[in-house]
Amino acid sequence: MDLTEAVREHYRRIYYFSLHLSQKPADAADLTQHAYEMLARKKHTISDPAKVKSWLHSTVYRKFIDQKRRSARFPSVELEEDSLPPEHEREYKDNKIDAKAALKALEQLSDDLRAPLPLF
Repeated sequence: MDLTEAVREHYRRIYYFSLHLSQKPADAADLTQHAYEMLARKKHTISDPAKVKSWLHSTVYRKFIDQKRRSARFPSVELEEDSLPPEHEREYKDNKIDAKAALKALEQLSDDLRAPLPLF
């Protein structure tokens, strides 16, 4: 079976199957694209053209399950920008802490070592 023919015959069913699994059009498009990409790579391994449709369905299902497992193992966490201080405040706070530590370290030096450092 030619890849163009496989797309023409099965694309709609494969896309709707992907949409049924993922419930999101963008994810369904990605799953469908993955299935056809794999078909382009491995079409020589499919001896019976009648099995292309089931092969595509299986490929979509396996990829969907892999994505679900990966998202369960590595959940994504979204940070709200409102909960973080603005970038310039974070930098200022860090610099303020560093400045306090530097002044404290300077106080521990003897006078002959401390005098040249502020001049530098």
